[in-house]
Amino acid sequence: LKVACQGRSALSAVLAGDAEPATLLAGAHVAWRYPLQVELEPLAADGFATLALAAPAAPAAAAAAIVGDCGLRPRPDGIGWEWHYGLRIEPLVLATTLSDPLVGISQQSRALLPALTLVDWAAP
Repeated sequence: LKVACQGRSALSAVLAGDAEPATLLAGAHVAWRYPLQVELEPLAADGFATLALAAPAAPAAAAAAIVGDCGLRPRPDGIGWEWHYGLRIEPLVLATTLSDPLVGISQQSRALLPALTLVDWAAP
């Protein structure tokens, strides 16, 4: 089983101009979502069951991603702004097909990863 993702997001903002300060600061924010790509090499031996990703595998794998955001946001107490960074994993559930020469073919859903918060940081 191989689970991977890749991507790159850059935070850039112009904090000068004639706009209101709140409008300028709100622009210093970036969010991203990198879908998880899942590969499962089918395992099989003569006379035994075979486990593989159900076709099509894309909808199950595309539902999960690593998501995050960072930048400036208004503080929860309403006084000023704070830097923040958040990184989360969305739940990953795979649809698999089990082909057994004795029992036949069956579809199964396997939960691989729950929803997880990896980082939730803020600095006023």
